[in-house]
Parts: sequence; structure tokens; C-alpha cells
Amino acid sequence: MGPSRTACVSVLAWIGLKNVSNDRLVEAAADAIEITKWMLHRSYLLGIFRQEHARSNAKSRELALPAITRWTSHYLLFDSLNSQSTALRSLLINHSDAFRKSAGRSPEKKEQVERIMACIEDQSFWMKLAELKLYLEPLAIAANVSQAPTTRLDHVLIELGRLYYTFSKFAFNPAIIKCVLESLERPWGKADQDAFILAVFLNPFIRARLFNPCNTLLN
Repeated sequence: MGPSRTACVSVLAWIGLKNVSNDRLVEAAADAIEITKWMLHRSYLLGIFRQEHARSNAKSRELALPAITRWTSHYLLFDSLNSQSTALRSLLINHSDAFRKSAGRSPEKKEQVERIMACIEDQSFWMKLAELKLYLEPLAIAANVSQAPTTRLDHVLIELGRLYYTFSKFAFNPAIIKCVLESLERPWGKADQDAFILAVFLNPFIRARLFNPCNTLLN
């Protein structure tokens, strides 16, 4: 198992996706990292890619490799790559020779670039990448909130509630949704729930508005 695949397994396992994904999301994530790494390490090809991106008049997004210890940076990579799919496919169609030349003379690199080109051309890869981005986006937002220096207990519980609500409304892939919801329920079941609930209730801007009005314990 390569380092990119290992990192992706860790990311997906954290949110409970690994055991129900049949490796398809892990493979898509690893492929996305491989494409990004290839582009960033070949300045000539990257320059042509930026020209293609400029012609599309789309908002410029820089490619960047993720830090293994910060899984939110994986989300940013998937989001950035997904937003530039049109420019990448245009690059492949108009400059396939530049792709192949970027491999040099190494047979292994030539094989790798052919795999990368096939991946960029594969519509199912982009569909899987979009699905992965959909799962990671609400978690990335929650991570930013929970890691802020001013984060309070009420912020944490509100984010947990938002995450649970968001994933429970997803209408596709029930196995993954069930797994994610269970992964949110486990730490909440072990937490000091009273402290979190009281923190939300004592927030003067919220009070009982986020709780079930039929709950007599709040009266």
C-alpha cells in the first residue's frame, strides 16, 4: 500500500467510510493525490494547465498536496481538483503529447502517466471525487469550528447536531450514511452530555430554540 493510499484509508476510516466503501472512494482519493502530485512536480505541464485554466475564465484555484496529519487538507485538495476538472480534461485533449513527454524515459513513469491520463478521462472518477467531496465538506467545516481558539462547548454540540442533520438528509448510499451517523453517535454517547446541553441552553441567543419543544425536561 503506497503512502497516498495509506493516508486516504486513514481519512476515510476517521469518518467511518472505509468499511462500507468497497475501496472505490479510497482509490478515487489516492488517484486524486497522484494526479495532483504529478502536475505539481512537472513545471512545464503545470504551466500549460494554467493556460488552459485561464482560457476557461474559471476562478483560479491552486493545486496543493495534503498534509497526512491534517485530513481537512485532503478535502481542500479534492475540492480544488474537482473544480478544475474541465481544465484538466481540456489539457488532456489538447496536449496529450505534453503529458506523455512529462514521463521522461522511465518505463515506470510512462506506465504511471498513462494511468493518470486514463483517470482524468474517466467520468466515473470525477463522480466518485464529487461524492467524496460531498461527504468531507460538512466535516471540514465542523473541524474548522471545533479547532478555533474561541470555540466553546455550545459550538461543539451545535456542530454535532448540524453534522447529524446534514448526513441524515443525504438520500443516497444508505450504508455509508448509516456508518457516518453511528460514528457521530459513539463519541456523543461517551461524552458529558449535560455540560454540552447546558452550554447551549445558557447561550442567550439560542436558549431552548434548538431543542425539541415537546421535551418536558426543558420546561
